[in-house]
Amino acid sequence: MESKLIIKRCDDLGHVYVFEIMGYCPTLLEVEFERMAGRLVSGDCSNLEGELKDFCKFQRRNNGIRIDFQIFESPYSLDVNNIHMNEKGHTTRIIIRVRRSIIRILKEHL
Repeated sequence: MESKLIIKRCDDLGHVYVFEIMGYCPTLLEVEFERMAGRLVSGDCSNLEGELKDFCKFQRRNNGIRIDFQIFESPYSLDVNNIHMNEKGHTTRIIIRVRRSIIRILKEHL
């Protein structure tokens, strides 16, 4: 059974960040993605793609979790309240697919 988690954050300028996480997502990863979304909204994350690549490498090496992601930018806001208030907002949508490696699954069940 595949689970899906959606994290949506909006900053003061009307930029909406949507994380769509599908697949195996333990609580530890949920917390990390929540933290990353908070950093995006606060402006602390300057290179989203680079940070996601580093995060994916770390999770694969240390926890046996494979993460694939795609980033989509839209010139409009998906937040209905924001469309009326500020027409300059845009949306960054990050689609993330998470799965455990076969080696990790075998280690957990042996």
